[in-house]
Amino acid sequence: MMRYSQNKYRGLSYRRKLSQILFFCILGTAILLSFLVLGNLLHDRLDEAAPLLDLPAVSYADTSALEVVFAPPAVSSLRPKESPDGIYCTVDDAVLTSGDTSRLRQACAVASELYDGISVTVSGENGLRFAFGDDASAVPQPLTDLLKAAKDHALIFSAVWQLPDEVPAPDSVTCAIASALARAGADEILFTGLSSASISARDLAAMTALYDAVRAESSSVKIGFALMPEVFADVDSAPRLETLSAHTDILAVDFREPADDDPDGTAHALASAAGLYGSIGYYPLRILIRGSAEKAAAQSAALQQAGYTSIQPLS
Repeated sequence: MMRYSQNKYRGLSYRRKLSQILFFCILGTAILLSFLVLGNLLHDRLDEAAPLLDLPAVSYADTSALEVVFAPPAVSSLRPKESPDGIYCTVDDAVLTSGDTSRLRQACAVASELYDGISVTVSGENGLRFAFGDDASAVPQPLTDLLKAAKDHALIFSAVWQLPDEVPAPDSVTCAIASALARAGADEILFTGLSSASISARDLAAMTALYDAVRAESSSVKIGFALMPEVFADVDSAPRLETLSAHTDILAVDFREPADDDPDGTAHALASAAGLYGSIGYYPLRILIRGSAEKAAAQSAALQQAGYTSIQPLS
């Protein structure tokens, strides 16, 4: 009788221990599965946040580079399709308007040894610099000759058009002349002159409409806009800048004329570039410089030495 009770007790004890083992096994399995599910969720969240974490390393001892930390994350689809790298020069007015094609060819031959392209202001602060026909379809002979000489020496021909502080309509004379230049073989058409410190929705719509109208005349010409430095520091303009950079081929910053007390303009150029360090690298931006030929050459040399690779003077 006693032996039967002991066996019964041992059987109950064995089943109890087996139940405990099964319980802890099930609990361990549940915990392990929970960790696996949590790990997968965290991995997915990290993948989604990768663009936000992909920021360049910055030394906080160098305060001039702090803007890089606060620059928007790089999103390749919102940037211009190609980097606007290239160092440009201008052609002396006397050579350009001389009608001597041999002098133009010689000027382009010399330029091709030192520069990537030629910058020609077609319309400046005082209006058109060349006599276009009434229908704006005929490109003047000096520009035609320079276009051919630039092509023969593998130089980029960049036509600069200074707007009258607002973007013209697609059916304007400005658009007609820009379209004529595109059809004649200009490699780039760069619009500048907009003095606003921000981009409104109306400005953005006007710029994209002008871009589309000129682009319809040539599939190869690159079209861009140069904006004031203040635009790139304006928070409200940031989303419109993203849209504009996606819709144009070139985005540039106009450094304006250096002050009279800056003999060669280099201090102005370097200070302006440092103030836009993050934006110049992010979009990326071409730098437009102004001033006499001597000042432009000094500014270009100083900027190149500082590591900037896209510089264009305005003639």
